[in-house]
Amino acid sequence: MATLLAITPGLLSTHQASPKLDRAHQGLDQWPHLRAIAQLDLCTNLTEVHQLHAQLTKTGFARDPITLSKLITLTAISDMGNLDYSESIFNGIENPNTFMYNAMIKGFSGLYSSFCN
Repeated sequence: MATLLAITPGLLSTHQASPKLDRAHQGLDQWPHLRAIAQLDLCTNLTEVHQLHAQLTKTGFARDPITLSKLITLTAISDMGNLDYSESIFNGIENPNTFMYNAMIKGFSGLYSSFCN
């Protein structure tokens, strides 16, 4: 399996180097799904999330439950997220875990509370 960094070189190169980022990437070659999670953390808008999700799907990383949990959390709960997009990802998962369910519930409850205010 190709490393995600090799597949999405532009995403990491568009962000400033920082000590925090350097520490986050130490040892990521041993666990490629952690590199995917680190790259999701670098996304600053939904377009970048869509692009990275496409790459994750193409390379097979989108089947990893930890990576999927991060992707669902990012799209369901964050300010740049899109609950419809998160729901489409969630509905495509054969056996969602508890963390994924909780992220979706939190996303929907935030949507509901915004309608009530």
